[in-house]
Amino acid sequence: MYCAFCGTENDNKSQFCTNCGNNIQENIVV
Repeated sequence: MYCAFCGTENDNKSQFCTNCGNNIQENIVV
């Protein structure tokens, strides 16, 4: 799963981006 804010690839079960810290569960980009 990629962060909608910074584009960093994160683990699919992560709730927050490991790079920018934004909530990636609210804004899912596949």
